Amino acid sequence: MRGRQAPEPRAIARSSRQRRAHGRRWPLLVAVACTGVLLTSATYTHVGRLATAYVFVVLHFYIGVVALVALSLTVMLGLASTDRILLKIGQRVLLQTVHRATAVLAVVALGVHIAVKVLEAHAAVADAVIPFFSQGRSLFIGFGTVAAYLMLLAYWSGLARSRFAGRVRPWVWRLLHASAYPSWMIAMLHGLNAGRQAATWVAVSYVICLVLVGLGLLVRVLARFGRYAIGVKPGPVIGASPYTAPMPRIESGRRPARTLDGRSRRGGDQLGSRPRLVAATAPRPRTGRSRSPQGWPNA
Repeated sequence: MRGRQAPEPRAIARSSRQRRAHGRRWPLLVAVACTGVLLTSATYTHVGRLATAYVFVVLHFYIGVVALVALSLTVMLGLASTDRILLKIGQRVLLQTVHRATAVLAVVALGVHIAVKVLEAHAAVADAVIPFFSQGRSLFIGFGTVAAYLMLLAYWSGLARSRFAGRVRPWVWRLLHASAYPSWMIAMLHGLNAGRQAATWVAVSYVICLVLVGLGLLVRVLARFGRYAIGVKPGPVIGASPYTAPMPRIESGRRPARTLDGRSRRGGDQLGSRPRLVAATAPRPRTGRSRSPQGWPNA
């Protein structure tokens, strides 16, 4: 009978990750359930109803701002973490960590913002799902729905980055993750025009953020496409021959297999021989008429 095949290392790693994720999920579910029970119980008391009303007022006025600020920080930190001119590796890793934290905050604030607007009847459920669906609604509410979808796409691509490695080309992931930029710009239009009139300093701060991100993108593009133009291109070595000198190869110190008579299978090498340098043969010159340094064929 054939024995059972050992599980692959990839399957073992996947199952261990699933067990760890399942173990971390239970405390979160318990905390959410307890919070829901406490909030529901608090609404049956006078103090609880008053506190709930204040919480809804605060969420109504500020949770959208929190989502937009968190999204702005996510975009700017993500752009800054790709800098290789001023930042070191440790600093880039730190910025990427903060970038992920602000992304989680932006998505959570987005969900709360949508729930509050639907509960207060400021937007219909269809407005939160289908952009530009309801009649008589403002155009900028539909922009908010589009921005939400783009934000979720960028967030999902960040979570699934490891799944793209080795399966698709890198530009596919970059294109998906770059949806954060149009999401941020459309979210600014939604925030400035869908709700109450924004203050002047808010509009000025949005413009400053747009300019800074635009400059950062310009520097990133120039650094990427001008990397080979700025760097020193390799040239011919002075005094080198037309044929590159071969590098000596190193034989492996692996012990060769032995035959029944005790000899090695590789030309009589002894067991346990040390690695040794073997001179490599120079490449054979091309036959035919050679060319002079000026490029003309010699007679």
